[in-house]
Amino acid sequence: MFCATVGFLLMAAMAVAAERPPGPAPVVNPVKTSDVFSRAMQQRVANATVRVVKASGSYGTGTIIGRSGSGRTYLILTACHCITDGGDIGIDVHAYAHGRDPGYVLPLSRQIEVACKCPSSDLALLRLTVDSDTAMPEPIRICPPSLRPTPPFAAFSLGCNTGTPSLQMTQVTETYSAVDLAGAMWLIADPTAHGRSGGPLIDERGLLVGVCCRFGPDQRGVYQGLDQIYACCDGADAAWLYGGEEALGSDGWDIALVLLKIVVGKILIVRFTKESRR
Repeated sequence: MFCATVGFLLMAAMAVAAERPPGPAPVVNPVKTSDVFSRAMQQRVANATVRVVKASGSYGTGTIIGRSGSGRTYLILTACHCITDGGDIGIDVHAYAHGRDPGYVLPLSRQIEVACKCPSSDLALLRLTVDSDTAMPEPIRICPPSLRPTPPFAAFSLGCNTGTPSLQMTQVTETYSAVDLAGAMWLIADPTAHGRSGGPLIDERGLLVGVCCRFGPDQRGVYQGLDQIYACCDGADAAWLYGGEEALGSDGWDIALVLLKIVVGKILIVRFTKESRR
């Protein structure tokens, strides 16, 4: 009976997985509308977006993309030029969390380590270690290689417009390249602003697909693309940050596995109870 039940559940798990399409279709939704992005998704990304306070007094932006070590070390992706002013840099963790007072401004010299600096692509990865009683948001996932989108697609970005946190709905219209900056980048349909540098570009699945790095034609925003983001993570020995589709949460196999564990656990409990009564 036990083996038959387990066999049935395994077959059910395979059926669930078989019903899934062979792979996710490229994101080609060109519709520019806030309806594409749920409020919950926007809030989740906002919570994980930080304001970078430069030594000069100007602002940049960054995104919490992972957690390592004991769980109190967080990795922040930003633009390299946001941390090259010289002197200490503050990280305002809750600047974008709506309804909360900004707080936890941490100086670079004490709690933050530069894990990787990539001037050629204008990216940097920081390690931020916080105390156990410091409230921190959940990280945002980087889009894995197998799920990279294809322009045009809907997106939104977060950044500090001259210091004021701002969310921008937009579209990625095409790829972009520059002679003085490595990598295939994204060009969005809307203008950017000073202070948005280092901020995330998020696709309709809630995945980070770019980092704001410069102005493009007609002041439109240019975002560094995924290849250079992967390279920056590699430079910090953190390839796990973009390691695969398993980062996206539950799919058919995950759900089936959870159900299998629950049922098997209940069967074992029943058998143990019966054995104990004998």
